[in-house]
Amino acid sequence: MTGKEVKVEYTNDRSHESPFSTVHDQYLRSDKIEAEGFELNNLEDWLKPLIQDIAQEG
Repeated sequence: MTGKEVKVEYTNDRSHESPFSTVHDQYLRSDKIEAEGFELNNLEDWLKPLIQDIAQEG
């Protein structure tokens, strides 16, 4: 979206990790949220424009 290359570095060094970090992945179950009557927006509808806006500001 920005035209720039992403640099990702993986490490096992946990010395700078937040004390609130977990050792396992966490994710959101949108089907359960929708079953409770909440309406969710499509991620692509707002995330890509947000990334473009932020990239233009920087």
